[in-house]
Amino acid sequence: MGLEGSVHGITGNSAAEGLKNGNGNEGGIKLVLTEESEEEVNTKLKQIIVQSFYNVYQTSIDKKIDMRMAAYMVGLKRLVEAIKWRGWI
Repeated sequence: MGLEGSVHGITGNSAAEGLKNGNGNEGGIKLVLTEESEEEVNTKLKQIIVQSFYNVYQTSIDKKIDMRMAAYMVGLKRLVEAIKWRGWI
């Protein structure tokens, strides 16, 4: 139906569909809300969470740092990519 939101805004029986952002960058997640079952919503959110965990885990292994620092690094990297994509820097 086209109502767009974020992971934090998903409630009820709406489903989150992970998509690439406008420039093809898979780092950004765009969610489209549609009427789907709770099971489908949970499956799609689980995929997003598992992929996010893997990104943090892989960063912690590659950089030889703890998971907390790796999470900060991944988050800041995504923030910088979003800022650049918007043309703010």
